Amino acid sequence: MVTRCWCGTPTTGVFNKEYGACPACGGLVLLDLSVPGRKPVVDDEKDFYGKQYWLAHQAGDLGNPDIHARARSDLTERNLHWLAAILAYKLPPAAIVEVGCAHGSLVALLQMAGFDAAGSEMSPWVVEYARKTFGIRMHVGPVESLAVAPGSLDALAMMDVLEHLPDPAATLRRCLALLKTDGVLVIQTPQYREGVTHAQMLASADPFLEQLKPDEHLYLFTDRGLRKLLVDVGAPHQSFEPAIFAHYDMFVVASRKKVVRHAQADIDEALLASPGGRMVLALLDLRKRETALFSELASARSDIEFLKQKATTQVGGAPAADFSFVEADRVARGHVIENQGQRISQLEAEVHQRLGELNVLHDEAEALRNERNLVSAQKDDLQRNFDFVEADRIARGNVIEQQGQRISTLEGEVHRRLEELTSRETQAAALRAQVEALKSERSALEGQKADTQRNFDLVEADRRTRGSMIEQQALRIAELEREANTGAQELMTLGKAFDVLKGEHGDLGRQLGVLEQAAARDRSRWWHRLGRKLKLL
Repeated sequence: MVTRCWCGTPTTGVFNKEYGACPACGGLVLLDLSVPGRKPVVDDEKDFYGKQYWLAHQAGDLGNPDIHARARSDLTERNLHWLAAILAYKLPPAAIVEVGCAHGSLVALLQMAGFDAAGSEMSPWVVEYARKTFGIRMHVGPVESLAVAPGSLDALAMMDVLEHLPDPAATLRRCLALLKTDGVLVIQTPQYREGVTHAQMLASADPFLEQLKPDEHLYLFTDRGLRKLLVDVGAPHQSFEPAIFAHYDMFVVASRKKVVRHAQADIDEALLASPGGRMVLALLDLRKRETALFSELASARSDIEFLKQKATTQVGGAPAADFSFVEADRVARGHVIENQGQRISQLEAEVHQRLGELNVLHDEAEALRNERNLVSAQKDDLQRNFDFVEADRIARGNVIEQQGQRISTLEGEVHRRLEELTSRETQAAALRAQVEALKSERSALEGQKADTQRNFDLVEADRRTRGSMIEQQALRIAELEREANTGAQELMTLGKAFDVLKGEHGDLGRQLGVLEQAAARDRSRWWHRLGRKLKLL
């Protein structure tokens, strides 16, 4: 069976019994792609990238420090180197995820520097280890299943991950989908120097031989192959940086847009904006001085070796005078080395001072870790909820797809109805004209209604005024009626008195007649006056 490279080309070349060579991109391809490293972690105790990969496999099979030792040593070595490279292209508080972050120390440094950082790993055990050790946010599973919104990240880092991927092109496309349009991929991977044979590597004890791991390294890229892969997936803008282990690794920053390096002054300003950033800046400064010091020591060792070889050559056949010159130069260089040793001691003292300052912040960092652990547990709950929602989302996606088919079916019906609506435009125009006429009529009626309301208000006010006057007149009439009744009773009493007197005094009859006539006249006058008063009322 022919094995194909990630680029689709058959691996016609042979590198050794485990790897073939791709004629298209120049890289190495594992001939047996059914290795354990292609399988996901289901059983954390038995699967290849499970718990034992970080413990027994690293220490026993590869002779490397296990994850506990690496969680400490990586901080001051590769993590600071990678952090400096990331800062050159993205400044905090940018959002970044490190895929395959192992123990998570780089993610912890990124958080301390002010980044919104998280990590991911395949093994649930190592994910929990990273959370407990550094108090960082972690995701479980491959990048294809990360609970990260598309287009939300500023950077995505893959350190020593690309060579493990079964389908590196598909995975990198997924990574680019998670990035903003100006987001960057930060990748470190082994570099195979194209054309170098396995025999040549064995003869020269090439350090790259360590990268021939047929149980986990599926693809080993050349510089040309990595460039082609990034262009193919949509990241044509690339900037290659020095790798920390440049004798067998390469390091690249790639993006869909042009990548721009930040000035050191901008990096310093961003880090000085937070206490954690200041500590990170101090560590980076120490690493720069350490790197410069090692460079000086390497140069001094090179000079010493050169002088030794020169002295040996001259002692074997050169005049004694030449050897004395070399000896004087050797003594002078010894003084230089002694001065460098003193400088090393000074730097060591400065390092110890810085470490003391870090220890002062230990309690505060521990409290922050506890708080982050709590937040991490809460986010785990959110992750479980997200997984449920994601399953529901997929189910709903299927429903939406079915509905999409139904919509396609209904489109013809919609177009037919639209044609019917178009044919009824004339009717609609007539209806609109009727509506406008009704609106005008309604406006006229509203004006009439307003006039009627005003007239009604005037009549109502007059009615209330006349009602008040009538009520007062009724009270006055009742009072006059009471007076009239009282006068009538008095007249009746007088009549009875006259009748009695007439009976008792017959001789007074005439006088009584006269009196009766007078009383009648008075009564007539009284009723006349009463009538006039009533008429006046």
